[in-house]
This record gives sequence, C-alpha cells and structure tokens, in this order.
Amino acid sequence: MEKVHYLKQTKILLTAILCCCSISLFAGGINGTLSNSRGEVLPYATIYINEIQSGTTTNQSGYFEIILAPGTYNMVFQYLGYQTISKRVTVGSEFVSLDVILQDKSVELRSATVYAGKEDPAYTLMRKAIAKAPVHLQELNWYTAQVYMKGSGRVIDAPFFIRKKLAEEGFDSTTAYISETVTNVRYERPNTYKQEVISTRTSGSSNNSAQNSFIFSSFYQPEIAGMISPFSKKAFSYYRFKYIESFEDRGYTINKIQVIPRSSGDNVVEGYLYLVENDWNIYRINFVTYEEGIKVWIRGVYAPIKPKIWLPVTLKFDVTGSYFGVDFEYNYLATVGDYVVEVNPDLNWDIEIIDEKIDKDLAKEIERLDKEMDAQANAQNGSDSTRSTKKSAKVTRKQLKKMLKEYEEQVDEEFEEEKDVVIDYNFTIDSMANKKDSAYWAQVRSVPLDSHEVRGYQKLDSIMIADIEEAKNDSIKKATFSPLELFFGGHTFRFNDSSSLNVSVPVSFNTVDGFLVGANLRYRYKFQDSSLLQVTGETHYGFSRTTLLGQMHLRYIYGERLRRGSFELSGGKMDVQINGDEPISPLLNSFTSLFMQDNFMKLYQKQYVKFRWAQNLTTKWKLEASVQYAERQQLENTTDFTFIKYHNRGYTSNIPQNEEYNGYTHVTKSELLNLDFKTEFRPWQKIYVRNGKKRLRDHSSPTLWLRYQHGIRSENDLGGFSDYSLGITHYMKVRGARRLRINAYGGIRDFRGDTTHVDFVDFVHFMGNESPFVNSNPATQYRMLSYYGNSTADAYASVLLNYEFRKLLLTQLFFVRMTGLKENLFANYLYTHYNDLHYAEFGYTLNNLFRIFRVEVVTNTLDDPFTNWAVRFGITTNFAFD
Repeated sequence: MEKVHYLKQTKILLTAILCCCSISLFAGGINGTLSNSRGEVLPYATIYINEIQSGTTTNQSGYFEIILAPGTYNMVFQYLGYQTISKRVTVGSEFVSLDVILQDKSVELRSATVYAGKEDPAYTLMRKAIAKAPVHLQELNWYTAQVYMKGSGRVIDAPFFIRKKLAEEGFDSTTAYISETVTNVRYERPNTYKQEVISTRTSGSSNNSAQNSFIFSSFYQPEIAGMISPFSKKAFSYYRFKYIESFEDRGYTINKIQVIPRSSGDNVVEGYLYLVENDWNIYRINFVTYEEGIKVWIRGVYAPIKPKIWLPVTLKFDVTGSYFGVDFEYNYLATVGDYVVEVNPDLNWDIEIIDEKIDKDLAKEIERLDKEMDAQANAQNGSDSTRSTKKSAKVTRKQLKKMLKEYEEQVDEEFEEEKDVVIDYNFTIDSMANKKDSAYWAQVRSVPLDSHEVRGYQKLDSIMIADIEEAKNDSIKKATFSPLELFFGGHTFRFNDSSSLNVSVPVSFNTVDGFLVGANLRYRYKFQDSSLLQVTGETHYGFSRTTLLGQMHLRYIYGERLRRGSFELSGGKMDVQINGDEPISPLLNSFTSLFMQDNFMKLYQKQYVKFRWAQNLTTKWKLEASVQYAERQQLENTTDFTFIKYHNRGYTSNIPQNEEYNGYTHVTKSELLNLDFKTEFRPWQKIYVRNGKKRLRDHSSPTLWLRYQHGIRSENDLGGFSDYSLGITHYMKVRGARRLRINAYGGIRDFRGDTTHVDFVDFVHFMGNESPFVNSNPATQYRMLSYYGNSTADAYASVLLNYEFRKLLLTQLFFVRMTGLKENLFANYLYTHYNDLHYAEFGYTLNNLFRIFRVEVVTNTLDDPFTNWAVRFGITTNFAFD
C-alpha cells in the first residue's frame, strides 16, 4: 500500500490545468500519418470530420487513428503554418490507410489596411472582437457533446532520493502517468453545466476519475482561471496586438493576430489568436502562459458547428516546470464531437460592427439613423419593427454595447432567482465507468498512446494487481496507526460513514504551567438530514504548576448548507490567553520560550460556562449571540526552565505592562457575565452549485459586521462595560493580477464605575507581535506592535492593508517572476483615544519564497519614526489564504 500512496503523491505533483471540451464504437475507420512536403511528421495536427462534428489530433509521431461507422466522410486536416486541405473518404468494415501531406501555407493572401495615425490594423480587429465577445458567450441556449480527455504526465528529472525511489518502483523518465475519460456534457444558458463520465481509466488507480473533472470555460470570458483574456474589456491595458496576416480557409477569411503582453509573466498570455472576419469567432488559439513559474502552452482548434457558431473541437495543454527540484511535464488533450446545439434566437443578430475610432463619419451617420429609428419606435408605442432592423444592420461598438445591456437586463429578469449563482455544475460517474477493458479503450481512444503512455499503463497496472493481491492477503488485519500520530495532528478512528473520533496528545510549554501534556478527544456524528453533532473534550496537566485543567464543548449544526445554524454549549476550567484572539500559538510560544527565552504568551485562569447561537438568515446575512459567565483569576510564572539560557536575559512576568495602566496590569479574582451580539452582511455574495449543493463563492463580497458587547461585574457593576464596534474584511483582485486584503474595524469601549476596578482582561486587545514569526494571513496581525502595551479601555480604530504586486522590484525581472516569487507591500495603523496614540507600520514582503516561505522587512513610526526595523518570517500566504 505504501507504493500506491507514493504514486498518488507523485501524480498530485504532476496534475495541472484541465479545461474544455468521442467517439462511437465501430469496427472500421481511418488511420495514417500527417507530414509536410519535406517528409517531416506533424505532431498534434488537427483532424475534423464534418459529418460527425468531431475532431481528433495526431500523436507525437504524427499518427492518427479514428473509429468510424461505414460511410463517406469529409475530413479536414489542419496544422499551423500549413494550408488546410479536405479529403473525402469512404469507410467500410476495415480500416482505410491514409497518409496526408500538407503544403506550406502561402504568406499573406489579403493586404491589410494601415489606418490614420499608423495604428496597427490588429487594434481595430480586436476592438470589434471584444465588442462581439459577450454575444458569443450567450449565443447558444444549450448544447450537448461527447468529450474524450487524456492527461499524461511524467517526471523528467528529480533529486537523487526521488529518482532512486522511482527506480525501485520500476519508473523512470520514459514512463508516463496517464488517465483517460469519455464524458457526456451538457450546457444550458446562462450557467448550468452537466458532466456524466461514462468511462474512465487511470493508471495505478481504479477510481481516480475525479482528477479528470470537466472544467467549463471560454476564452470569450474576461478572465479564465485568473488569467486576463485577450477578449477582456481591459485587454488593451495588458496587451499589445500586431497584425500578422490574413488568409482564406474553406471560404472564411481568417486574421492572424499576435498577442504581446505589456508585461510577461503570470496572469497573461502570449502567442497568436486567429479570428474569423466579420463574425469575430475564434478560429484557433496558440498561447503560452505561466502560473508561478510553471509554463502552460495552450493550443485550440475551433470549427463551424452551425453558421456563425464556432466551437472547440480540440484543445491541448502542455505543462512544463519544476517544483521542489522535480522537473516534470504534463500533457492534456480534449477532443470534442457529436455536438447538438440550439441557437439563442434573441441573439441571432446579423450585424456588421463599425469601429467608430476608425470610421468616424460612418459611425456618426449610423448613430443619427439610430436616433431616428428610436423616435419612430417611440411614436409606435415601442413597436419591435424597427428594433429588428437594427439587428440586421451596421452598428457601432457603442450601439452594440447598448443592445447587449438591454438584453442582459431582460436575462436578469428571466433568471431573477439565479442572479447570484455563478455556476451550477453537476458531475456524475456511471457505475460501470471504470469497468471497461483495453479493447474498449482501443476503440474509443481518439489519439493513439505514445510509448511513454503505453509503458505507464503496463507498469502501473501491474503494481495495482500486486497491491490488490497484497490487500486480499491482509484483509483480516485491522487498521493500525503509529503512536507518533497522536502528537502530530492526532489519529481519526472512523466507526462508519456517520461517526468518527479524533484523538490527539498535544505537548507544549509555558512559564505558568511548565510542560503541558494534554489529551484531546473530538467526536463527530452526522445525521441523515446532514445535521452534525460535535463533542470535544480537552484536558491538560501542567507539571510545574501541578494542576489538572479541562473543558468540554458541544456543538450542534443544523439546516441546509447556506442557511445553517448552530447551538454551542461549553464550559470548564482552563488557562487562556488574556487576548482571546490568541495572538501567539502554544507551539510558537513553546519554541520562543525554550530556545529564545522569550515567553510572549500571557495567561489567566478562567472557570466558565458559555452558550452561543449562530444563524445564516440568508446567503448574505448572519446573526450571532452568546452569553458567558466566568470567574477569572490572575496567574504567576512558576518556572524559569529553558533549553538555552542567555546572559543578561530572563523570562518576563506573566503580568503584562500597559501604557493606560502606567505599568503592570492586573486581573482580580472576579466574576463577569458577558453578553455578545454580532451581525455580518455580505452584500454581493455569490454562490455556486455542485451536484445540487450550494456553496459560497470565496472572496466574492466584502464582509461588513456590527457588534455589541455588554459586561456585567458582580461587585455592584464596578468595572462593567459596553462595547460598540463595526468593521469590514475583504480580499479582492485589483486590475486582474493584483490582490488587496483589507481588515479594518473600530469602536468604543465604555467602562462604568471606578476604572481602577477594571480588569485588564476586559480591555480591547489587538493582534500584536513581538516574535520573529507571523501568522499565515498577513491582514490579521501587526508585525511590531506590542502584544499588550497598547490595549485600551477607550475608543479605538485599526486598519490592516496588504497589497500584492504583479511587478515591483525583483519581480521586474522575468526569470524572478518565473520562480513564483511575489512581492507585497503592507501598511498597518492603530489609533487609541486614551493617549491619542497613532501607531503605523510599513513593510515589504517576499512571498512564495522557494514556494513555501515568506520573509518581511518592517519598520514603524513609534518613538523615533523609521529607525526601528525588524525581519519577520512566515508561511506563504498562498497556502493559507488564497
């Protein structure tokens, strides 16, 4: 089983981008090779068959093989840089051998017009194409198709220990990991997609078809997987365009345009875009893009399924790169056929787009006539007679935009209930999908396997058979686990599909309790109605303080996914941090205490009982309320143990210092009843649906929140307080490739009675930091602010901003960007009214360093501004937040 586990890990490393877009089972067909006039084979050339509206490609050796029913077929052969040719072939019960030679394409068959100002003609072509893109996105009511997909990846080179492990398993750079899937797909306007996997085969695993999930997308969209499309309205800010040539193909005029990024790297493409004249459909794409230094070469061929309706028939992705010293390649191919489409009649506009920037006089005349037609329509009480005329005439880009806006308003009314749904996606796998034999795959496979892929199937299938036999022999053995699991995340015992128990034994150190050894139990039970019961028990023993502490937490979650609610009941006796947001983790505090002699964690003892209720009223609105009764008690250090002792250095007191206290704080032995009410609102929250289950779309809306807390002291309400606060958190993209994180809040904490009775626990505390390490989310913590020195019992405001640049300093260099390195700037601000504090800090971040780490340089304005500097370390934000 260890072999399979290792292979799965390797396949995860190799799995890359999946994208868009079959074949019937018959005895005969056509096979052969494609080459040029010099005898050179043409790998991955496109072959399209009109009668079945399906395509395929040659393999790496220029060979193709297509299974077809007996009949006569018109076949189209295409390859970049060569003339497209068509052949009529009759197929019987046997294979027909056909070797095709493509001739070099003649250069420029149609001259280009250079407009005033010497603007490249590509710009007017792209302005028209961008204007027409929204029409292409909605021009079909629905379509169905069958898709053959193949993913194939292999390790090219790797560090010695990985190569050695692969060699032990019988693998080397000549062996490919491969998966194949045949899928029926259906699209329904505006955003419903269905995918049924009818057969799947994955080397080394019998049920790993999930990695071949069909991903629906279109290059007509403004963005694809975070990449700015050349069809985006913002495209001219990201790209320059160059007209290369025009040529004729099967009666269509095709324009070849070079797409040149203004700044190469992530989130943009470079290469060539081929457009059909007048209709502005995609004829072909040939792009290269990068994602954190991984190169992705995208090639796609489109075909006219119906007049003016061009859809993809083949898409190929070649992914190459290096991750942690492992050089790999992953090739992904999709071929689409058996299209059945229904055109959207509301967008069946026979229009010619006029670029008003070039044809100024004609545009003015068209707009004048348009106003006259609108006046006539108004006089006829909104008759559609003139409106239909506009849809079969010349229109400017401005007029087309207006027409699309009017249409989209009608669509919004038609799909009012679904306006917040980004995508409705249904994915199913036929129960017999992974039961097909090799003979079946030999018939449906639209592209023959190459030698690497054949070797991969042979090797991995033999390992699978061996592991199945081993599993049979070990079937009477019960699952075991290593005791070390208890100390590193715990071990989960699964009793059945509904219930499980997680057991962990955390170990930590602090100067109050000394070494702490605990036992945590978490039991989960899922009911048939998807409600969930979770019971958590936690106990710790401190060897220096010789005290046993514990608490229990019961949580019941109910309701449908997006409108879920919960009840929680908890209580016990525990040592907790004075700042309830826990600015330093027990693990980090253990490290800084034992190795750096810095005990940053400050604790007090709390014996409490708490009840909390939370409810999602809608997808955009949430309410929370809680009541807690607690007895609090101050704690002192009980140990000065450390692994490394430093001269002139020692542990600090467990009682922190604070400016508003003018010295050391205190936590009296007191009782407090705390009431807490909070509401959250996400005004633009979007959702997506997968297999009927609705889920929130991350980062689609800012979160606005409002909170009220009321604390009641038992001693004649001395030291009681009220707190009114509000805030906003958001993570958003700015101009496509840049990201901004915002976390801002403020409020007023109003204490009643004699403030000398105020416990420091009841102050407002902030997420400070004095250690060399910071949280994974950069917009939740200050970098140099004292943990407790600036806590306040008065009005306050906090703003944390983090901005990720596409290019800043080091990332101006292309080869640096290709390593995946990101540069951030951040600015954090804190205001407290009591002492009129204005604290600010500014910093620079190298993120995704070696794809794991984050290094920051930061300074602040406290005391002598910009003289205090510090370096902070963390885990890359890509792992924790994105």
